Amino acid sequence: MPAATLLAPGNTELTSATFTVVNGSPATLVAYSGDSSPIEYPGKVILQRKKMLDVFENFSTVYDGNILFKEDSKSYNVDIPGVYRVYRPDLSQFTNLSVGVEITDDSLID
Repeated sequence: MPAATLLAPGNTELTSATFTVVNGSPATLVAYSGDSSPIEYPGKVILQRKKMLDVFENFSTVYDGNILFKEDSKSYNVDIPGVYRVYRPDLSQFTNLSVGVEITDDSLID
């Protein structure tokens, strides 16, 4: 399956579409910048998992949900079943870097 954009590159607050991980079908999230500059700290997004009553919470097994993308670490695998989304906090006060996130299998997007 082809890759798809979950979050377009940017440095302002934004929440992605949801995606579903099932047993045996992990999702790989890949960070990229809009202008091919290297991903440097704080290229941060937060992985959130859907809980009861359609409430999303930071996925606690990932350092309180934080995924830090850097030049030497531009991907993250999600292999625990559930419904997820990616949240990018406002990074504009820290960096001019545009951070976007792709998912490697577009069939996982809800």
